[in-house]
Amino acid sequence: MSEMKVTGTVFSIGEVVENDAATWKKVDLVVEVQKSYGVGTEFWKFEVGNKPDADKDRVASLIKFNKVGDVVDVDFNVNVFSWVSKQEKTLGQTMYGSSLRAWKVFKADVAEVEVAQLPPVMEQSDEPAPF
Repeated sequence: MSEMKVTGTVFSIGEVVENDAATWKKVDLVVEVQKSYGVGTEFWKFEVGNKPDADKDRVASLIKFNKVGDVVDVDFNVNVFSWVSKQEKTLGQTMYGSSLRAWKVFKADVAEVEVAQLPPVMEQSDEPAPF
């Protein structure tokens, strides 16, 4: 699998989530990046995670050294996973999903990355995503 890298501005850092057995923890990182084509910006959501007994605690480092508004370089891999559906409509079908797993987040060497002006509060909806 090839490694990928993107530079953008930290938009949000989520709450740390751990499983009940404390065998892993993760945090979501949302970065605003320039569109690769066209005009404007878009948001990329990464998962930063590790096992609590790992040599490097990526979750703690992310929270300690980064804050909203920082311009960062994010090295990541695309993770594709599958599961067997338990929902009535798709019962027994193999379903697929993907996530962006960041494994390194550092301050970028660039002085500034252009970002779009955002409204002060982004409204959230209870409706499911259209896809």
